[in-house]
Amino acid sequence: MPMEYQRYLSQLPDKEMFATSTEDGMAKIYINGSWGRTKENLFAATEQQELTMAYFRVASKYGGNVDMDSNGRVTLPQELRRKMSWQDSPVQLLIFKDLIQIYPAEGMNAQVTLDTALLKENKKSLGALGVL
Repeated sequence: MPMEYQRYLSQLPDKEMFATSTEDGMAKIYINGSWGRTKENLFAATEQQELTMAYFRVASKYGGNVDMDSNGRVTLPQELRRKMSWQDSPVQLLIFKDLIQIYPAEGMNAQVTLDTALLKENKKSLGALGVL
């Protein structure tokens, strides 16, 4: 983990982290107890039970609790590493709210291309948010 992420994670009240992937090309680390909250939301959902259970089963198959060691390294669960096939490949991390997204370099580039098009289409909405 980059040093700024290590500092951020060390200051969180809940140190629990859960790593998984429910889609191709990106893994996630739920931080600050957010996996527990996600499970509560899934189990409380009364509609779309099939969809929520599918999400839970996939996340559970590839996921597991993870810890950051004293050198700032996080070892992802074996099933997740196998699924992602990222051995010796650089990855990019992005923290958003209580989630760390992990992209391979080419995956992040593809996502940024899509995001750039979305931003161009939504300049007025971005202006209303005060980010332009």
